[in-house]
Amino acid sequence: MRSAAQRAEAGRPTISAGNQLKMKRLLKILAIIAVIGFVVVFGIVAGATGYFAMRGDKHVKPGQADVIIVLSAGVDRDGVDLDPFSQARVRLGVKLWKAGAAPRLLMSGGLDPRTSQHIAWEMQRLAAELGVPEGFILVEGNSISTFENARYTLDVARQEKWSKAIVVTDDFHLLRAWTLFEFWRESDDVKIVALAASDGRSKAGLMRASWTMVRETLAVPFNVMKMAGQLALDTVGMGGRGAIR
Repeated sequence: MRSAAQRAEAGRPTISAGNQLKMKRLLKILAIIAVIGFVVVFGIVAGATGYFAMRGDKHVKPGQADVIIVLSAGVDRDGVDLDPFSQARVRLGVKLWKAGAAPRLLMSGGLDPRTSQHIAWEMQRLAAELGVPEGFILVEGNSISTFENARYTLDVARQEKWSKAIVVTDDFHLLRAWTLFEFWRESDDVKIVALAASDGRSKAGLMRASWTMVRETLAVPFNVMKMAGQLALDTVGMGGRGAIR
């Protein structure tokens, strides 16, 4: 008599050699599509990065907006100080504020998971050290992603009845940031009148700067899926605050 294990083995469905070959081919095709997709998105991100890097903040004019929105990038590996990207963004925001581009700064960034620090408050502290009175610095401390940076800062802008805003972030991040602001913006909403690129990559080191480009390439399709999910939830009436983060 056959053992229970032998009977179970005999009852398992088997995959023919032909089907195995088809599966291998399918996996190869999917892998090729994934690689091509990555290369295409990387090219778009790299092109946008170069474009925004050349523009920098030269096109920003005095009195152009009601607020300068500065997006966070997190804290450094020590979990204490702002990382080079966040610092560069704050410094550019302060520079634009001192040049009179807008009367207020809005720092956007939530809790760092490693230290439970509110990144936006650290950004406010740095801006104050650079000479901006705290009364001119607002804080949005709930967002944990660019998806939420855009959503929650626009909420603040509506509450404050601002009509024009400048968004400050790094050159590699501006394409995704602008796309998400446009996604959340309503037809009669706050207008994004300028995008200003900071120089965080030059201060982060080659390896870290290179990784940010790869990470940004992966983040683009991920955020496209987020937007699609949000639209689906909105359609069925379940797209409230925090539904997708």
